[in-house]
Amino acid sequence: MTDMFRDFEDDLLTGNIAEKQIHDKFEQVFIPIIERIIYDPNNKESVILQKAGVDGILSTNAVGFDIKCRRFETYKYDDILLETVSIREHNIRGWLYKSDVVVYVWHNISKTSFIDGYILYLDKIVPWFDENKHKFKTKIAFSKRNGVKWSTENKAVPINIFPVGSIKQIPRSVFNHCTQAVLANMDE
Repeated sequence: MTDMFRDFEDDLLTGNIAEKQIHDKFEQVFIPIIERIIYDPNNKESVILQKAGVDGILSTNAVGFDIKCRRFETYKYDDILLETVSIREHNIRGWLYKSDVVVYVWHNISKTSFIDGYILYLDKIVPWFDENKHKFKTKIAFSKRNGVKWSTENKAVPINIFPVGSIKQIPRSVFNHCTQAVLANMDE
């Protein structure tokens, strides 16, 4: 049996492509806690980590997230409602000021899946929003539960004006994966 030598540069290129694919696949959810380590001869830390076999770092800091889902009918407005006051009657701050990350989605018409969604990075949104909140339409939602009534204040922010890097659209394939598998099996 002869020794087989692999071309390190080819393996490195293949490894980098695979790492990027994995990072891209999970980036939508994990971007606040994942950092890809790329070998850079000018960056001592990256050299040490890469030589130790480290391709990425997960932060040990806790990242709180919240999930917000809107009805199918509201998708046509092409906006995201930012909750500024959760209970107006007691002036309780809304989720905009409480969460780190929000997964914001719209149900499909049958509520079996979602038609679209975004990851909101509130550390980037809040400072921008606080400077610009006067520009957005206020919407009041009224709620009642077990005879108790309250109202919530929201600001309707068009999706296309959020600052770059503050929101990321969730790939539609994430929502359609199960449905597509079922449809594919039906053709067999």
